[in-house]
Amino acid sequence: MPSGYKKSFKNHSVVVPRFYGVDTGLTSILFGGFIVDKFICSQPSAINEQGSAWYDVAHSGNAGSVPGISKPGVPVWDYITFPQAMIACANKGKGWHLLTDFEWASLAFLAKKQSTQPHGGNANVDPPSDATYTTEKARTDRHLKAETASYNRALPGTGPNTWAHNHLGSGVFDLQGLVAQWVCMLMTTDGYPQISANLDLSYEGSPFGRGTISGTNTLTCDGAGVNWMKKWKTILKYDAEEAGFTVGHNLQGLTSGAAGVITKVIDLGTTGILEIRRTTSAAFSDNEIIASSSTSLSSKNVAGAANNGSGLIRITCNTHGYSTNNKVSIIAVGGTTEANNTDGNPSWTITVIDANNFDLQGSTFSNAWTSGGTVRLVTGVAAANGTEVGEFSAQYLGYDGQTGNFALGDTVTGLTSGASGIVFSDNDSGTYGTLGLIGITGAFQNDEELQVAAATKAYANGTLSSCQAYIAEASAGAGASYTITANTPTTLTLSGSPSNGTATFWINKTITLDITAGMTSGNKILTLRDSDADLNALALPATSDGTGAAAYGNDYYYHSKTALRAALRGGYFNDGGSAGVFYLDLSHAPSASYYYIGFRAAKAL
Repeated sequence: MPSGYKKSFKNHSVVVPRFYGVDTGLTSILFGGFIVDKFICSQPSAINEQGSAWYDVAHSGNAGSVPGISKPGVPVWDYITFPQAMIACANKGKGWHLLTDFEWASLAFLAKKQSTQPHGGNANVDPPSDATYTTEKARTDRHLKAETASYNRALPGTGPNTWAHNHLGSGVFDLQGLVAQWVCMLMTTDGYPQISANLDLSYEGSPFGRGTISGTNTLTCDGAGVNWMKKWKTILKYDAEEAGFTVGHNLQGLTSGAAGVITKVIDLGTTGILEIRRTTSAAFSDNEIIASSSTSLSSKNVAGAANNGSGLIRITCNTHGYSTNNKVSIIAVGGTTEANNTDGNPSWTITVIDANNFDLQGSTFSNAWTSGGTVRLVTGVAAANGTEVGEFSAQYLGYDGQTGNFALGDTVTGLTSGASGIVFSDNDSGTYGTLGLIGITGAFQNDEELQVAAATKAYANGTLSSCQAYIAEASAGAGASYTITANTPTTLTLSGSPSNGTATFWINKTITLDITAGMTSGNKILTLRDSDADLNALALPATSDGTGAAAYGNDYYYHSKTALRAALRGGYFNDGGSAGVFYLDLSHAPSASYYYIGFRAAKAL
């Protein structure tokens, strides 16, 4: 609890389990896996009383150190901006954050999967009720009623169980009606969505949290003080591969001492790319031997090296426990330095002689052993080819007019610009999609041909975009976004000069697709973007008309491209039938604050 609070409080929350989507295009997407506030957030001291004496416990534009608390029967925290809602959520403690685009979609799809799309207080009547299910009523927010007699807003959690996502008392209440709720998603004036940079909801891997900015542009998340500990992934190219790598195996740099767990492998033969969740502060270095094992890469000491009598190197390593045709990597042998592996020869295949001796196949003994040496049994081995790239340092390039598929590891070249990059990810939506690129040289041009090995695969749709960190504390209203120019497992390097100090952040990436194209603001949702690989996990409208589809609650979609917009979901107490769990409003600036806007928090597991 933040200092200064004498009154204790209880935060009510619900665990959202993992589940696969059931809509077309969603069956392979794993949703859920987080804790969410059961009720829309209120201030800790909020009570349901009339009059201006209690103004400070319902309305506030500045979170300060106050946490948003999920509890029933008291006025929601309204008149709060998008960045201040981020701060209020983070004030609850490490792991807590403003509900993200993906987390809201998880709740919406779970309700749809269970055929329990929630009802809610969307009719502005006294007592508050559901506009369709008029007999379903809740308690009135007396505080707001005293301020404006015509506003009949419900108190969170006071409606029937059908107002929960699962139609049970154990569910998440008031996902439609009452107040529209901020979620982490922005939209540019081009209609391009800015979405969470990854869908990792874990405490250490998520794209949101709180850190400290120092030196004007370094955001550190090392777990100290207010900081959340982060172990973001890094990307490492390799060559001279002599044994393949496996996802889930432990990786170690034999010179740097860097270590981590492999989370993705792009194997291109003797070269490739690894994605790593590093477990050490030390970083992998260029040209060092990198080796992997299903268990820890424990080392054994070399006790001697000699000619085996046939010109091969025989290594003495007491009680080694190895088998013939195992692969090992050897470093730091003195004298018989030809036994040491290098970036050009990262490993040896061995022939076991006995419990204490083995020969190095293909070796040539030249020099007498003098001292030392370390042996490691490896399952995968290669040489690092370059230095690590942080996962948020990758850049994204939209494409359309696709005539051929991209493959991970492809080098993509712009025919006009000559720019190039290596494909690390490809969210392919058919004839269009988004490439995640590393190792970029030059600047791609919009509409130029994108080629692989001189064969045109698609056309650039826009130019490269970088991940951004939205910093809530950057300014008093709308916050500010800063381009990420580099990152490590625990730091972000930001463009510009954000203010030093505590920073509540959300990392996002821009998808160069106008999500308002062909859509009329104020229409009802007909279909979702289930076929868009970049966006299908976010419950975003694809088409709309005046009627909508019952599958999506005949909910409404609003948008405006006159300025940067932040996402509001669910609708509010005066929206009637337009409110619903799939309702999306992209017509408000992040600095907006009204009686009909609130928020709720979620927590990483």
